Amino acid sequence: MWHKKFGVIFVFLLALFLMPRHAFATAPTWTAYDAGTDYSSPEGVQIRFNSSTNEFGFLYFQNGATCCTSDGYFRLFFSTSTDGSSLSSRTTVETIDTNVWAMQESASNLAVSETGQYVYLRPSVTRGVSDGSYFGQRQSDGTWVNYSPSGLSNAFGRGTLLDASGGVYAFATEYQDQENSANRKIIFATSNDNGITFTPVTVASDLSAQASEADLLKTASGYAIVWLSEDAKIHITFSTNNGATWSTPIDHVASTLPLAMISSISSAVDTSGNIWVAYPIASGSDVGAISVELRLLKFPSGGTEWNSPESIDNVLADGITSWNPAWTSIQAAGLQLVNGTTPIIGYYKLGSQAGLSKPGSINYALREPGTGCSGTDGTNFRCGIIDSTLTETINSFDSGFAAPMGMAVHGSRVVVGYPQIGDNARFRVAYTDVTLDASSSTPTSTSGGGIPEFSTYVYIATMCGGLIFLIKKSESWKSL
Repeated sequence: MWHKKFGVIFVFLLALFLMPRHAFATAPTWTAYDAGTDYSSPEGVQIRFNSSTNEFGFLYFQNGATCCTSDGYFRLFFSTSTDGSSLSSRTTVETIDTNVWAMQESASNLAVSETGQYVYLRPSVTRGVSDGSYFGQRQSDGTWVNYSPSGLSNAFGRGTLLDASGGVYAFATEYQDQENSANRKIIFATSNDNGITFTPVTVASDLSAQASEADLLKTASGYAIVWLSEDAKIHITFSTNNGATWSTPIDHVASTLPLAMISSISSAVDTSGNIWVAYPIASGSDVGAISVELRLLKFPSGGTEWNSPESIDNVLADGITSWNPAWTSIQAAGLQLVNGTTPIIGYYKLGSQAGLSKPGSINYALREPGTGCSGTDGTNFRCGIIDSTLTETINSFDSGFAAPMGMAVHGSRVVVGYPQIGDNARFRVAYTDVTLDASSSTPTSTSGGGIPEFSTYVYIATMCGGLIFLIKKSESWKSL
């Protein structure tokens, strides 16, 4: 009988040895540092990876006016970094007069041309009214050339600049008449003369609510534009003829509560053609009970409607009787894709919701099963803190942080840039390498259903005359 017992034990140990191994990922370790402390009031940051020069480019904005800088001017700065661990000496891109509206200047759009040249496009808004745009190009000697292109005299709000192909630039943003602020549109504009002239096309007109942001994305068949509106809706439209015409917008209604606002969006296209949108939303029935939630939304490749959003992180603004600190308590910094497949979101989050003194932290959410997320779909994500050294407190009108933050990914390297305003004003950068969990694919959306396709092997052991034989059988599980 001993040989039978030995055979059973041997088969058990052999099965353990042959069973599939899983390489579970560990939480990323972030390194954060001060990239500059001589900023009176740093605000918007944009980061792009330049595949031609194999580096990250940083465009960041310093607020002006008499409250913030010694001479009252706004400034745009630029730096580069090979891996995010340190920045080159900054160069001044543009010095801007004080009569412009600061928050619109922080909405500058950084892009990289096919030849590796850095370019940007920013709206110029004087006291809330658009009076033109400015286009800038970085020269080979590191200096910048700036000029005002024609065709974008009424550009308003944060848009997106892309190099369409071979120096043809594409831009999408909100358009607003100077004489009639109610005449709001989403426009798509192209330039084939190096940014001197842009030709706009109306994408959506007669908007019922102001559209403060527009993301322009390249797809396999053309372009997509995602924009948000102040009535807590996110819209998407497509073009398959280089932007000449656009499909009927498809809406996602984020909330129908009396109080609801989406403070920002960030969009990306994965290698399968799915479009992902991260957004924070504040909503509630009254100002004393506001729920603030970070969500991830998916428009599937070739689909006709949005999937249901996933709730990543939730903060209840209990005890706050002012609307502003509620909707600024979570701000999406940026959505990027690790290895082109897995969404990662950077966001600013308040530390305490009770009272008005709330130093915050810079956080991340990676879309693969993990812990640390408080949303109802939090088990689909891994959440954690990037930087908890923010020391400024906030009040109902000053969040201690000014969006947008910047985020870029190259392979597994993730780089984030973010400002801190107040008495301890500074510009900070954090970076890490993300190792994905090789044992599971990115989880399916909550409305998509199904099981990710995978293959495994089943080893069947049998005994015959004291000898053990192993039979290998392949099994394939398909999506349901």
